[in-house]
Amino acid sequence: MSRARIISWIAPIWLASCTLPLKDQNEIGLPTNSCPVDGDLGGTCGPEGECLRGLCRPTQAANLELVFLVYRSQLSGRGLLQPIPIFAIPPLEQLRTLARQGGNLDRVLPSLGSLSLSLLGPDPAKSASTSARGCFFAGQAPNRTLPFHATLRPSSSLRGLPLETFAENATDPNKISPAFDLRATFSIPPATYDLYVVPAQEDACPIPPLLRTDLELPDQLSILSIELPPTSRLGGTIQANPSLDLSSWTLQLVEGHSGLRVSTVAGLLPSGEGRWTIGTPYEGGISPLEYYRPTGPGGVPTGTLFLLLSPPQELQAPRFAWELSSIDLFGTGQIDLDLGDFALPSVSIELRTERAQPLGGQSAWVWFESLLTPGSLFQAPEGAITAFALGPLPTDLQGNLALSLPPGRYKVGAAASSNERLDLASGSFEFLPDLQDPSASLAGFSLQFLPSPSLEIPILSATSNQAFAKVPFELTSTHRSSTLRSLFGLSGVTPRGAAGQTSPDGVLRAGPDSGVHDLVIRIPPSSGFPWLVKPSVNIPLPFPGALRVSLPVEVQGRILDPVLADPIRRPFAGAWLRAFALVDGRYIPIAATPLEPNGAYRLLLPSQL
Repeated sequence: MSRARIISWIAPIWLASCTLPLKDQNEIGLPTNSCPVDGDLGGTCGPEGECLRGLCRPTQAANLELVFLVYRSQLSGRGLLQPIPIFAIPPLEQLRTLARQGGNLDRVLPSLGSLSLSLLGPDPAKSASTSARGCFFAGQAPNRTLPFHATLRPSSSLRGLPLETFAENATDPNKISPAFDLRATFSIPPATYDLYVVPAQEDACPIPPLLRTDLELPDQLSILSIELPPTSRLGGTIQANPSLDLSSWTLQLVEGHSGLRVSTVAGLLPSGEGRWTIGTPYEGGISPLEYYRPTGPGGVPTGTLFLLLSPPQELQAPRFAWELSSIDLFGTGQIDLDLGDFALPSVSIELRTERAQPLGGQSAWVWFESLLTPGSLFQAPEGAITAFALGPLPTDLQGNLALSLPPGRYKVGAAASSNERLDLASGSFEFLPDLQDPSASLAGFSLQFLPSPSLEIPILSATSNQAFAKVPFELTSTHRSSTLRSLFGLSGVTPRGAAGQTSPDGVLRAGPDSGVHDLVIRIPPSSGFPWLVKPSVNIPLPFPGALRVSLPVEVQGRILDPVLADPIRRPFAGAWLRAFALVDGRYIPIAATPLEPNGAYRLLLPSQL
């Protein structure tokens, strides 16, 4: 069986954490968490700690929602490396109580599940109702399996965790009759997945992709056969300014949450006087856009569909989108859209990027994005979502840039092209043509670069003023582009983070871009302290002096393998356990530890974020 990994979703922090030193690092003078007298409150362990079994522990802890992941080097002897999610983890407050009482948190890993997936062609007797062209598989036997490509990715409740997306092509497992026994077989951790199936395309009869959401796939064999249902159809017309040529533009339906295409791709045919008919010509006539509505458990329709009108790749023009329910109110499959007077007029602008100190031009890369708000583009059609993106574009050595854009309101960002650490520059401008002289170039727009914020933060122990020297840290931007913005190519300029080690005197020195970042300082477990984690740090707002590493919530136990129960067989050699906290809709890594070969572990979790 072939197995492709499409997306690993593993952030750079995890790449770094794989090299977490395991030896005792106190040789470089790290503070240590230790105390001499059990039950000592407010003494050695400070006002918020107590001594228990030789370790300072917190008297209170934040109530966090946690997810543990296990990364195994071997899964039931199959030699696969992939993360296994473990759920039903108690909140951190319960873990603190559990740790104080000396209990263990054991978990039995689920066995790998197996999914056998096939796609069935329609009964030829129903082919006329299956496709507008009435040509799907004419003359073929009923229940013929079709070639396809399928993708499984974690459902929305798990998205953002470093879990894999699995992809397979349908093949004949028995090598007997590819025409009648095509299927894709997945070996996956049991979880909730979204399934996206793209049938192999035939030029004469294209088939829309299918999207099934929130599939519960257990730790056993699941056999799923999907029979192609009749397609839904969307036709009608688009009225446009006669000067706007839509002959090479395309229409498709996308699911709003995932951004996945769920329809065929249709073109536009001229019908005279600026009117265009939706459809693709074929020998028997014109085929409208065809689609399958995404469904959730029980076949219930789910998601929001957007009709996306896109220019050809070589044309610098906006994209348009309409929510399907707003333009096909009664589900008739016939729509009549109006682009109004939108005629892609261009406005010429001149922009300059500059340095604050020393004064002068600064070469840079510049991005342009029309704001994703109603009316952000001049003469955009009412009721449509419209946006335009361009860049990155290089300035000259003096920071000058001249270009033409569709008129409207834009967010403009720039990153300096020199090696000097300069903060990202950004601004919002309105580029509208001069009504007295539409051919005139608009000048006087500028972006100013400032030095990157400079952070100097002592990292201190929770129980003393000792500093943590030479410990690794990461500042990672929280910027994430929404699906809708991504559909329009509006990715934005992501603030650059920073990574490194604290200095020999225990000070974090870094120059990240301004913006919101997650700060993670990976304190070695040999110190007896947890990682220091500060989500959503707004830089350049100053920190209130030093940052103190919190006292740890100690969690220990065993991860048990349901297949290889004999520890002599070392089922967890080289495996890791990693913990994430859900903060502001994002999963933040808060701890990691290697598993012993028999599955034993000890995690030190931060009691405060």
